[in-house]
Amino acid sequence: MTEWPALRGAMTDDDLEARTTDFMHALAASDADVANISADRTEQGMRVTFDLLDPDDANLVCDVAEEHGFEQDGDSRERFESVS
Repeated sequence: MTEWPALRGAMTDDDLEARTTDFMHALAASDADVANISADRTEQGMRVTFDLLDPDDANLVCDVAEEHGFEQDGDSRERFESVS
């Protein structure tokens, strides 16, 4: 399972949830082979997790994440956090 966290920063909860939802939809619509996309609230904001089924799609996932204000969390290519 991969996690991409989203940091709350100066965003409102509505902004954070909208950006998280947009990222999840964009990830699902991308050519990346991912499954089981979900989001969880953290102390800092939101974390998106998913199963990366094809490791060759890792760079594509990173590109989609960056477009939506998320960055990789840790060494895992399946965990991303939003950044303010």
